[in-house]
Amino acid sequence: MAFDRFGASRVLDSKMVRTGIDVLDQQGLFFPKNSLILLIGDPGSGFEVFLHQLLVARHQQGSEIHYISLDRPRSEVLYDLSAYHWEAEGSLWSFTDLSPSAKKETTVLSWDTDPVNVLTHELIRTIESVKEKAEVEGRELVFDTAINSVTALLLEADLNSILGFINEYRTAIKDTNGLHFVTCVKGVHGTDTEKILFHYVDCVLEFTNQVLRDEVRRTMGVIKMRGVAVPPRSVFPLEFTPEGILPKTTTAIL
Repeated sequence: MAFDRFGASRVLDSKMVRTGIDVLDQQGLFFPKNSLILLIGDPGSGFEVFLHQLLVARHQQGSEIHYISLDRPRSEVLYDLSAYHWEAEGSLWSFTDLSPSAKKETTVLSWDTDPVNVLTHELIRTIESVKEKAEVEGRELVFDTAINSVTALLLEADLNSILGFINEYRTAIKDTNGLHFVTCVKGVHGTDTEKILFHYVDCVLEFTNQVLRDEVRRTMGVIKMRGVAVPPRSVFPLEFTPEGILPKTTTAIL
Protein backbone atom coordinates (compact mmCIF):
# COMPACT_ATOMS: atom_id res chain seq x y z
CA MET A 1 0.00 0.00 0.00
CA ALA A 2 1.38 3.41 -1.00
CA PHE A 3 1.88 6.09 1.59
CA ASP A 4 2.25 9.84 1.25
CA ARG A 5 4.73 12.04 3.14
CA PHE A 6 2.40 12.25 6.15
CA GLY A 7 2.26 8.47 6.48
CA ALA A 8 -1.41 8.22 5.46
CA SER A 9 -2.34 5.63 2.84
CA ARG A 10 -3.75 6.97 -0.42
CA VAL A 11 -6.75 4.70 -0.05
CA LEU A 12 -7.46 6.11 3.41
CA ASP A 13 -6.76 9.65 2.27
CA SER A 14 -9.42 9.41 -0.45
CA LYS A 15 -12.01 9.07 2.32
CA MET A 16 -10.42 11.57 4.68
CA VAL A 17 -10.09 15.34 4.58
CA ARG A 18 -7.05 17.28 5.71
CA THR A 19 -7.59 20.28 7.95
CA GLY A 20 -5.29 22.50 5.90
CA ILE A 21 -3.41 23.41 9.10
CA ASP A 22 0.09 22.00 8.53
CA VAL A 23 0.95 21.11 12.12
CA LEU A 24 -2.28 19.13 12.51
CA ASP A 25 -2.04 17.44 9.12
CA GLN A 26 1.52 16.35 9.92
CA GLN A 27 0.26 14.71 13.11
CA GLY A 28 -2.45 12.81 11.26
CA LEU A 29 -5.52 14.71 12.43
CA PHE A 30 -7.71 14.08 9.39
CA PHE A 31 -11.51 13.99 9.37
CA PRO A 32 -13.87 11.64 7.50
CA LYS A 33 -15.22 13.28 4.35
CA ASN A 34 -18.82 14.53 4.65
CA SER A 35 -18.70 14.28 8.44
CA LEU A 36 -20.56 16.35 11.04
CA ILE A 37 -18.06 17.46 13.67
CA LEU A 38 -18.93 18.77 17.13
CA LEU A 39 -16.46 21.18 18.73
CA ILE A 40 -17.38 21.42 22.41
CA GLY A 41 -15.40 23.29 25.01
CA ASP A 42 -15.05 25.38 28.11
CA PRO A 43 -15.38 29.14 27.64
CA GLY A 44 -11.97 30.50 26.66
CA SER A 45 -10.62 27.08 25.70
CA GLY A 46 -10.15 28.07 22.06
CA PHE A 47 -12.75 25.97 20.27
CA GLU A 48 -14.21 28.96 18.41
CA VAL A 49 -10.74 30.16 17.33
CA PHE A 50 -10.03 26.60 16.18
CA LEU A 51 -13.24 26.59 14.13
CA HIS A 52 -12.34 29.87 12.45
CA GLN A 53 -8.79 28.85 11.59
CA LEU A 54 -10.04 25.56 10.14
CA LEU A 55 -12.55 27.35 7.94
CA VAL A 56 -9.99 29.92 6.79
CA ALA A 57 -7.47 27.18 5.96
CA ARG A 58 -10.11 25.20 4.07
CA HIS A 59 -11.20 28.34 2.21
CA GLN A 60 -7.59 29.03 1.17
CA GLN A 61 -7.51 25.53 -0.30
CA GLY A 62 -10.56 26.32 -2.44
CA SER A 63 -13.43 25.02 -0.34
CA GLU A 64 -16.72 26.90 -0.41
CA ILE A 65 -17.78 27.95 3.10
CA HIS A 66 -21.20 28.71 4.57
CA TYR A 67 -21.19 30.02 8.15
CA ILE A 68 -24.30 30.41 10.30
CA SER A 69 -24.06 32.44 13.51
CA LEU A 70 -26.81 31.81 16.05
CA ASP A 71 -25.64 33.93 18.96
CA ARG A 72 -23.28 36.68 17.74
CA PRO A 73 -23.75 39.18 14.91
CA ARG A 74 -21.71 38.93 11.73
CA SER A 75 -19.73 42.05 12.65
CA GLU A 76 -18.44 40.45 15.87
CA VAL A 77 -17.42 37.24 14.10
CA LEU A 78 -15.53 39.23 11.45
CA TYR A 79 -13.85 41.25 14.21
CA ASP A 80 -12.62 38.04 15.88
CA LEU A 81 -11.26 36.84 12.54
CA SER A 82 -9.46 40.13 11.97
CA ALA A 83 -7.54 39.69 15.24
CA TYR A 84 -5.62 36.90 13.45
CA HIS A 85 -5.61 38.75 10.10
CA TRP A 86 -8.09 36.21 8.73
CA GLU A 87 -10.77 37.14 6.22
CA ALA A 88 -14.18 35.62 5.56
CA GLU A 89 -14.88 37.34 2.30
CA GLY A 90 -15.06 36.47 -1.38
CA SER A 91 -17.29 34.50 -3.72
CA LEU A 92 -16.57 31.19 -1.96
CA TRP A 93 -17.62 32.39 1.52
CA SER A 94 -21.22 33.07 2.56
CA PHE A 95 -22.61 34.07 5.95
CA THR A 96 -26.07 33.85 7.51
CA ASP A 97 -26.71 35.91 10.65
CA LEU A 98 -29.43 34.37 12.83
CA SER A 99 -28.23 36.08 15.99
CA PRO A 100 -30.57 38.07 18.27
CA SER A 101 -29.20 41.23 16.65
CA ALA A 102 -30.46 40.06 13.27
CA LYS A 103 -33.94 39.71 14.74
CA LYS A 104 -34.03 43.43 15.45
CA GLU A 105 -32.95 44.34 11.93
CA THR A 106 -35.23 42.16 9.79
CA THR A 107 -38.58 40.45 9.87
CA VAL A 108 -37.51 37.80 7.36
CA LEU A 109 -35.01 35.91 9.53
CA SER A 110 -36.80 36.25 12.84
CA TRP A 111 -36.56 34.23 16.02
CA ASP A 112 -40.33 34.84 16.34
CA THR A 113 -40.54 31.86 14.03
CA ASP A 114 -39.48 28.52 15.51
CA PRO A 115 -35.66 28.74 15.53
CA VAL A 116 -35.17 25.16 14.36
CA ASN A 117 -37.45 25.77 11.37
CA VAL A 118 -35.56 28.95 10.49
CA LEU A 119 -32.20 27.19 10.75
CA THR A 120 -33.42 24.19 8.75
CA HIS A 121 -34.79 26.42 6.01
CA GLU A 122 -31.67 28.55 5.73
CA LEU A 123 -29.02 25.83 5.98
CA ILE A 124 -30.60 22.87 4.19
CA ARG A 125 -31.78 25.14 1.36
CA THR A 126 -28.27 26.56 0.99
CA ILE A 127 -26.63 23.12 0.92
CA GLU A 128 -29.03 21.79 -1.70
CA SER A 129 -28.64 24.94 -3.81
CA VAL A 130 -24.82 24.72 -3.77
CA LYS A 131 -24.92 21.02 -4.68
CA GLU A 132 -27.32 21.64 -7.57
CA LYS A 133 -25.19 24.51 -8.90
CA ALA A 134 -22.05 22.35 -8.88
CA GLU A 135 -23.89 19.58 -10.70
CA VAL A 136 -25.16 21.94 -13.40
CA GLU A 137 -21.67 23.39 -13.86
CA GLY A 138 -20.17 19.89 -14.02
CA ARG A 139 -17.55 20.51 -11.35
CA GLU A 140 -16.52 18.66 -8.22
CA LEU A 141 -17.95 20.28 -5.13
CA VAL A 142 -15.94 20.92 -1.97
CA PHE A 143 -18.27 22.60 0.50
CA ASP A 144 -17.92 23.16 4.27
CA THR A 145 -20.52 24.54 6.69
CA ALA A 146 -20.49 25.70 10.31
CA ILE A 147 -23.14 26.43 12.95
CA ASN A 148 -21.83 28.58 15.78
CA SER A 149 -23.25 27.77 18.24
CA VAL A 150 -25.85 25.13 19.00
CA THR A 151 -25.79 26.37 22.60
CA ALA A 152 -27.99 29.27 21.55
CA LEU A 153 -30.37 26.86 19.81
CA LEU A 154 -30.65 24.59 22.84
CA LEU A 155 -31.68 27.58 24.94
CA GLU A 156 -34.53 28.37 22.53
CA ALA A 157 -35.79 25.03 21.22
CA ASP A 158 -36.76 21.50 22.24
CA LEU A 159 -33.96 18.93 22.14
CA ASN A 160 -35.97 16.45 20.07
CA SER A 161 -36.62 19.01 17.34
CA ILE A 162 -32.91 19.86 17.32
CA LEU A 163 -32.00 16.20 16.93
CA GLY A 164 -34.48 15.97 14.04
CA PHE A 165 -32.68 18.88 12.40
CA ILE A 166 -29.29 17.22 12.94
CA ASN A 167 -30.55 14.12 11.10
CA GLU A 168 -31.66 16.31 8.17
CA TYR A 169 -28.34 18.10 8.26
CA ARG A 170 -26.36 14.86 8.12
CA THR A 171 -28.41 13.69 5.14
CA ALA A 172 -27.96 16.99 3.30
CA ILE A 173 -24.15 17.08 3.64
CA LYS A 174 -23.65 13.80 1.76
CA ASP A 175 -21.63 14.27 -1.43
CA THR A 176 -20.38 17.73 -0.40
CA ASN A 177 -16.80 16.38 -0.07
CA GLY A 178 -16.35 18.69 2.89
CA LEU A 179 -16.37 19.12 6.65
CA HIS A 180 -19.32 20.39 8.65
CA PHE A 181 -19.03 21.87 12.14
CA VAL A 182 -21.29 22.53 15.08
CA THR A 183 -20.00 24.24 18.23
CA CYS A 184 -21.31 24.02 21.78
CA VAL A 185 -20.27 25.52 25.11
CA LYS A 186 -19.48 22.72 27.54
CA GLY A 187 -21.52 22.42 30.74
CA VAL A 188 -24.41 24.71 29.84
CA HIS A 189 -26.96 22.00 29.09
CA GLY A 190 -25.81 19.11 31.29
CA THR A 191 -23.89 15.92 30.57
CA ASP A 192 -26.95 13.97 29.39
CA THR A 193 -27.63 16.45 26.59
CA GLU A 194 -23.97 16.48 25.64
CA LYS A 195 -23.85 12.67 25.45
CA ILE A 196 -26.91 12.68 23.16
CA LEU A 197 -25.20 15.20 20.88
CA PHE A 198 -22.05 13.04 20.91
CA HIS A 199 -24.15 10.12 19.66
CA TYR A 200 -25.74 12.03 16.78
CA VAL A 201 -22.58 13.52 15.26
CA ASP A 202 -19.71 11.78 13.47
CA CYS A 203 -16.76 13.34 15.30
CA VAL A 204 -16.28 15.06 18.65
CA LEU A 205 -13.39 17.32 19.64
CA GLU A 206 -13.47 18.50 23.25
CA PHE A 207 -11.55 21.58 24.41
CA THR A 208 -10.79 22.02 28.10
CA ASN A 209 -9.20 24.52 30.47
CA GLN A 210 -7.23 23.50 33.53
CA VAL A 211 -6.43 26.42 35.81
CA LEU A 212 -3.07 25.96 37.51
CA ARG A 213 -1.33 28.27 39.94
CA ASP A 214 0.58 30.26 37.33
CA GLU A 215 -1.04 29.30 34.01
CA VAL A 216 -4.15 28.05 32.21
CA ARG A 217 -3.47 24.73 30.52
CA ARG A 218 -5.60 24.08 27.44
CA THR A 219 -6.08 20.75 25.71
CA MET A 220 -8.02 19.33 22.77
CA GLY A 221 -9.22 15.74 23.02
CA VAL A 222 -10.40 13.61 20.09
CA ILE A 223 -13.39 11.94 21.76
CA LYS A 224 -14.98 10.34 18.73
CA MET A 225 -14.00 9.73 15.10
CA ARG A 226 -16.57 7.63 13.25
CA GLY A 227 -15.38 5.43 10.39
CA VAL A 228 -11.69 5.55 11.26
CA ALA A 229 -10.03 2.18 11.91
CA VAL A 230 -7.05 3.74 13.67
CA PRO A 231 -8.01 6.99 15.45
CA PRO A 232 -5.48 9.84 15.58
CA ARG A 233 -3.60 10.70 18.73
CA SER A 234 -6.23 11.37 21.38
CA VAL A 235 -5.08 14.48 23.28
CA PHE A 236 -3.23 17.63 22.17
CA PRO A 237 -1.92 20.30 24.57
CA LEU A 238 -2.73 23.68 23.02
CA GLU A 239 -1.53 27.26 23.08
CA PHE A 240 -2.70 30.51 21.53
CA THR A 241 -0.32 31.74 18.82
CA PRO A 242 -0.46 34.50 16.17
CA GLU A 243 -1.60 31.76 13.76
CA GLY A 244 -4.46 30.57 15.99
CA ILE A 245 -4.66 27.87 18.64
CA LEU A 246 -2.20 25.06 17.91
CA PRO A 247 -0.59 22.02 19.55
CA LYS A 248 2.29 22.93 21.87
CA THR A 249 4.26 19.72 21.38
CA THR A 250 4.08 16.39 19.61
CA THR A 251 3.83 14.51 22.91
CA ALA A 252 0.43 13.20 23.96
CA ILE A 253 -0.86 13.83 27.45
CA LEU A 254 -1.53 10.52 29.12
